[in-house]
Amino acid sequence: MPHSPRWHDGKVWLLNSGEGEFGYVDPDVGTFVPVIDCPGFARGLSIVGDFAVIGLSKLRENTFASGLNIKEKLENLHVAQRCGLMIVDLRTSNMVHWLTIEGITELYDTAFLSGIERPFTPGFSYPNLHRQILNIPSVFPLEAPKIIEPATTEKEEGQQS
Repeated sequence: MPHSPRWHDGKVWLLNSGEGEFGYVDPDVGTFVPVIDCPGFARGLSIVGDFAVIGLSKLRENTFASGLNIKEKLENLHVAQRCGLMIVDLRTSNMVHWLTIEGITELYDTAFLSGIERPFTPGFSYPNLHRQILNIPSVFPLEAPKIIEPATTEKEEGQQS
């Protein structure tokens, strides 16, 4: 189950999610070379300098997870599944940091936003989030960003009356 391929420093890095591995493709042989095992279902990869930021999810308790080698591997090693982020130094292939996220079980991707010091994630606290546009400066203020309601067309205004 390859996931999140990324080209970096002359290699295609990717997650072998079903096996719980992070590594790269050796172009000479055409095979996947595992670099490190992941304590969760890996999906979502960002590479920042010499570091890989890997998103981890806990396996779903359904038939999907039962067919994956990662489930048995983690159980045999007595490794608890983790939802969060794993940071790997690409020079040493060592995990140098991790962040466990409580209250959710799945991540779908990771992203690195250069220059953002204090990101704002409104989540579901704004009921009409899907219809709003956020005016967010490059460096966030202490207060929440201003919410700008979308403009209505003349047709929409007539329908609302």
